[in-house]
Amino acid sequence: MQKIHRKVLLGLLLSAPLAAMAQNATPQRVSPQTQVNQGTSDPASTAALPFRTMRAGELEGSGVYNARGEKLGEVKRLVFKSTDGRRFIVLDRGGFLGVAEKEVPIRLDQVFYQQGRLVVRDVTGPELEAVPDWDVRDHEYRELVDSDIVNIPQL
Repeated sequence: MQKIHRKVLLGLLLSAPLAAMAQNATPQRVSPQTQVNQGTSDPASTAALPFRTMRAGELEGSGVYNARGEKLGEVKRLVFKSTDGRRFIVLDRGGFLGVAEKEVPIRLDQVFYQQGRLVVRDVTGPELEAVPDWDVRDHEYRELVDSDIVNIPQL
């Protein structure tokens, strides 16, 4: 019986430093090929920020705001452009019960998480109104499936 207690105690003593090291280890970043800030004009602007990792399905229906706190719309879907791999959120904007609503694409590298909200940099409602409506039949774009992983910079 004492041999078992000694082995258990020895095992606990040896594993404690390893557990402490694992808790203090810094999390690994996602490889540059899968980061959402691909194609950004200033990749260094979000490279040092922590990311919030989510599934595409979790973002659908989320409210999207500008930096002033004005609601711009809700995420209808996430798509990627097959020619260059850039990702976009497609905002569902305006309308009522599907009438007169507009779908507006926004590059995902312009979106970040701040205080529990999706925020788009440097855009206002009137500027979005000037953007052409997104065409769901455009074959250059493919919709992300709900289980696809998306990393969004978090401020």
